[in-house]
Amino acid sequence: MSELSELGLSSYEERAYRALLSLGSATASDVAVRASVPTGRIYDVLNGLSARDLVSIRAGTEPTIYEPVDPETAVDRLLDARTRELDRREAELREVADSVRSTLAPTVPASATLWRTDLGSEDALALWREQVKAATDQYRMAVGPPYDAADWETYAAELGPADRIDGDVSVRVLLSEAVSARLSDSEIGPLLDELTDLEVRVAADVRLTWYVVDEVECCLDLPDLFEPAARLGIALSREESFVQEAIERFDRAWEAGTPIDTHLPGHD
Repeated sequence: MSELSELGLSSYEERAYRALLSLGSATASDVAVRASVPTGRIYDVLNGLSARDLVSIRAGTEPTIYEPVDPETAVDRLLDARTRELDRREAELREVADSVRSTLAPTVPASATLWRTDLGSEDALALWREQVKAATDQYRMAVGPPYDAADWETYAAELGPADRIDGDVSVRVLLSEAVSARLSDSEIGPLLDELTDLEVRVAADVRLTWYVVDEVECCLDLPDLFEPAARLGIALSREESFVQEAIERFDRAWEAGTPIDTHLPGHD
């Protein structure tokens, strides 16, 4: 590819323009011979050069005489036209890129849901009842924020349905140290008594409240950004890899936790 071709001229147009530069001015037939352009194409080629303002047509002559503009002017005109063309192409490509981004943008999976619900609210109780009703094997629950800053009375009602968990379901509750420190013996005692297959441990690194029902779904408590003792909502996911990762993280924290009967007196 020649440099003039890069600026937008076809092979025939370049040869015709160079022929005119050598001839100074000429008829179409003379340009065709000098440039080795087929006679049947020469008028289209010269008219194309004229449309680009690279060739002028001498008025009142028969046959028509064509004259080239000087090379410096021709190159400037070609450069301007090529730049405008590239700018238009860039704008078109940016529109295509924006469209592609919108089609490739991550979407919220259908297996994820968010509930806006406060601590101890009816919505929270309804969700808790649905979960305990669905559990068939094991219920894992890590309790941290926002419970670590909330009073027991605020969320005690959420544990009310605990006695409705099927007796065949194993329940493991992992408390953060902050939550454990806020619970009195009289508050946690009834919970220990209600369930036969219940274990409670305390761990130092529970930074969020989350729970896993069997190996099916995981819920995350989202603390209020501006009120540490309040809940913004609950996010639920049934995405398999996420649930499995939640189980693995819980089990590692569980193994490192301290059983409640050795952490709090009165539960030997």
